[in-house]
Amino acid sequence: MQRLGISHNLYTYNILINCFCRRSQISLALALLGKMMKLGYEPSIVTLSSLLNGYCHGKRISDAVALVDQMMKMGYKPDTITFTTLIHGLFLHNKASEAVALVDRMVQRGCQPNLVTYGVVVYGLCKRGDIDLAFDLLKKMEAAKIEANGVIFNTIIDSLCKYRHVADALNLFKEMETKGIRPNVVTYSSLISCLCSYGRWSDASQLLSDMIEKKINPNLVTFNALIDAFVKEGKFVEAEKLYDDMIKRSIDPDIFTYNSLLNGFCMHDRLDEAKQMFEFMVSKDCFPDEVTYNTLIKGFCKSKRVEDGTELFREMSHRGLVGDTVTYTTLVQGLFHDGDCDNAQKVFKQMVSDGVPPDIMTYNILLDGLCKNGKLEKALVVFEYLQKSKMEPDIYTYNIMIEGMSKAGKVEDGWDLFCSLKLKGVKPDVIMYCTMISGFCRKGLKEEADAVFREMKEDGTLPDSGCYNTLIRAHLRDGIDTWPGKQIHSHNYRVPEQVKDQVVVVIGSSVSGVDISRDIANVTKEVHISSRSTKPETYEKLPGYDNLWLHSNIETVREDGSVVFKNGKTVYADTIMHCTGYKYYFPFLDTKGEVTVEDNLIGAGAAGLVAARELRREGHSVVVFERGNQIGGVWAYTPNVEPDPLSIDPTRSVIHSSLYSSLRTIIPRECMGFTDFPFSTGPENKSRDPRRHPGHIEVLAYLKDFARKFKMEEMIRFETEVVRAEPAAENPKKWRVEFRNSGDISDEIYDAVVVCNGHYTEPRHALIPGGSSVSGVDISRDIVNVTKEVHISSRSTKPETYEKLSGYDNLWLHSNIETVREDDSVVFKNGKTVYADTIMHCTGYKYYFPFLDTKGEVTVEDNRVGPLYKHVFPPALSPGLSFIGLPWQVIPFPMFELQRKWVAAVLTGRVSLPSLEEMMEDTKMFYSKLEASCIPKRYTHLMAELDSQFVYDNWLADQCDYPRIENWREQMFYKVFKRIQSQSSTYKDDWDDDHLIAEAYEDFVKFPSNYPSSLIEREYTS
Repeated sequence: MQRLGISHNLYTYNILINCFCRRSQISLALALLGKMMKLGYEPSIVTLSSLLNGYCHGKRISDAVALVDQMMKMGYKPDTITFTTLIHGLFLHNKASEAVALVDRMVQRGCQPNLVTYGVVVYGLCKRGDIDLAFDLLKKMEAAKIEANGVIFNTIIDSLCKYRHVADALNLFKEMETKGIRPNVVTYSSLISCLCSYGRWSDASQLLSDMIEKKINPNLVTFNALIDAFVKEGKFVEAEKLYDDMIKRSIDPDIFTYNSLLNGFCMHDRLDEAKQMFEFMVSKDCFPDEVTYNTLIKGFCKSKRVEDGTELFREMSHRGLVGDTVTYTTLVQGLFHDGDCDNAQKVFKQMVSDGVPPDIMTYNILLDGLCKNGKLEKALVVFEYLQKSKMEPDIYTYNIMIEGMSKAGKVEDGWDLFCSLKLKGVKPDVIMYCTMISGFCRKGLKEEADAVFREMKEDGTLPDSGCYNTLIRAHLRDGIDTWPGKQIHSHNYRVPEQVKDQVVVVIGSSVSGVDISRDIANVTKEVHISSRSTKPETYEKLPGYDNLWLHSNIETVREDGSVVFKNGKTVYADTIMHCTGYKYYFPFLDTKGEVTVEDNLIGAGAAGLVAARELRREGHSVVVFERGNQIGGVWAYTPNVEPDPLSIDPTRSVIHSSLYSSLRTIIPRECMGFTDFPFSTGPENKSRDPRRHPGHIEVLAYLKDFARKFKMEEMIRFETEVVRAEPAAENPKKWRVEFRNSGDISDEIYDAVVVCNGHYTEPRHALIPGGSSVSGVDISRDIVNVTKEVHISSRSTKPETYEKLSGYDNLWLHSNIETVREDDSVVFKNGKTVYADTIMHCTGYKYYFPFLDTKGEVTVEDNRVGPLYKHVFPPALSPGLSFIGLPWQVIPFPMFELQRKWVAAVLTGRVSLPSLEEMMEDTKMFYSKLEASCIPKRYTHLMAELDSQFVYDNWLADQCDYPRIENWREQMFYKVFKRIQSQSSTYKDDWDDDHLIAEAYEDFVKFPSNYPSSLIEREYTS
């Protein structure tokens, strides 16, 4: 310009200064400013605004603030643009409070913030997570009569979604529409992604439909959010359909789309299709990244196609991509699982030489692989190096080494390492204790094993079934007898040897009673089942047993040890076993009479797990209190029995397990599982139970896999017992929860309490009339092989019932017990008298909530928990208190799931409850119908009519817009109960509903393969 003779002016200098500032060349801008001023040009507001912008983006925020002050001294009045620029700079430099305060200063100086200003502040606050302040700003805008635009609403909605406040996001979305602000693709994409992450598919689908109906075309972000969410939830069929729709709309997938789909293919073991998709994406010039290769390598290694995984690893290097810790760790684990120990070590060495740092998970996998492949000496070298390094071994590391030493015959070395841990401040867990016990037992060192077991209990670590089974097997090999009780409840029944060579009377012909009877019939002299559901004259030997009889109810039990049945038979019994069920029990609950047993969960059993998942899906923050040291609730078996054999003493040491060792499920596994997590049989795995009616260990494994799949353990506080839960004094709508952990009692305030503590802890005791529930009959058949005789007393039989059950020579079914005499004779209603060694109560359980204090609003009367609206909500305390899992004789897991979905939707506000008056009226009408039908209160929660539970389940499903119970599940349930009636001893292994199994598995393909890992397997994959 100078060569051309064109002189510079202020406009020219402003352009140059602005350019330098935008390029973060502040020093050049300032030099030019100095030159400009020497030439007599005074900086204008434009000049200073450019400098201000440069300071804000150039990490010189203090200079920016000083510049604004200087501007005012120079007589310039900063305008809205100036203040907005400075506010933006303050947020960039993490000075949010100063930025918000500056908005107020603007107003004080007579400079009104505009829509851009508010947009900058809202964005800055939301980025920090200060959403409440963003909402306050919306109110200020309304007061200033400045209408927020779509950008501001989108910013807040997106932030709410990212911080998992889904209900608030949806409410703001509705407010946006009410104010006539049209949502755009950004709005919908944020909400759809959030809803999908919570599994609210129907809501997400509805939004997608609304979006298309309003002619707002989904974009790449929308499709990516949906596809990724569907894949992660196992709904891969839906993800593939979305991908096809995306292609039809001419939207090109990006690397995020392909990575999500590849993950889905790998999760479903469709690896060849994954490879084809991989080749297709490369052909479309969408080049793979580290995530792509990690996903594929993990998928191939998991399916034991390690060569394919290794080939991908080499290809990754050829493309110039460096694997990360996850890449190498995955490949090392895959090679070890494939038995290729040498190459696994080579990959580990390459990892170190490539400068990729192994983490503790990598070392654990390396140590585990070396130990399991017989290379303990190499493992010890690695372990020694690890201890000297800066990386701290974790509990898994020590478990691996102790197990490796024990299995290599070096149990003493394992013990030395075990003993050293306390000096390091490491507390052994249940796996470590069990490993030591197993190691000592393997070498025949039972005294040492017993000492470790005692130390374990003194240390406050609860033994699991593996510990007990290991010790029991070791001691039984030496012929050590176990304790024979005089009277026990099935709650305290664990192994048949408890009643070896005795005459046992089992009260109750329920499934558990019959199972236990069959269990002990092989080791007892006789087993006599007393059933209240038989005729008084009932007396029959059960088929297949010579020492198992079914009787009617017990008439009396005499002091001489004889048991007299209603059928007239008398048995001299060594043991009476009560298989009489349980009562509902809430000792912590005081509702001041309003309920009778006429984002906090209590219990980590099946009901608690699914409740936690559904609450989290609805956006709630969830804490689960579990008094045990593992998940599973009633399914966490322990062979321990209580010191009080009838579990009557309220001060007793309670054993929270009602399982017996031979228990198998009454309901088939296909029917039993959660609706979106099939209880299917997986590939051959010797540690798993493939039977259609599996044992309790398999059910526990399924629940553990459910918890692992949905990442439940992070929400659970183990070994934490709730001792009291009551409405908070300071706010009756909230709940104060007291809990005990390591002897200390603490309390916390929660918005809601969900009771999921089960009802199989507090036994119901027969007042000598008995029961012939399924458990009673099962237990009778269980013990008949070890006893002399088993006599079942059943109150559901005719008074004359007396019959030997087919297949048994020592198992009889009687009617009710008439009396039990002092001479140990039991007199049944059928006139029979039996001299019994043991009376076993298989008479069920009571509802029991010892921790619940509801100020009289909820009570338990004759085993009725009430008043409860639909067995869930006490009207006076809803929705803050709810109960999951009270109904019985149902398919439990799907019902728990539906109850929890309803409760979660109510707590979110997505579904409304009727008014207090309407709920009370509905509940009273239900109780009146029961009374008119002469149904006792104790059967309030019984759904014995085969269709009643499905009417109830479908009502729940309709409330929360969820699919109804599948037809095949209903039919399967009907079929199994028909088989129980016609073939009670073989129904678990002989069936005629293969067509229903086929229908079930057709449904199961919608969900990810549920082939859970072994209970004893520890996973180290990321």
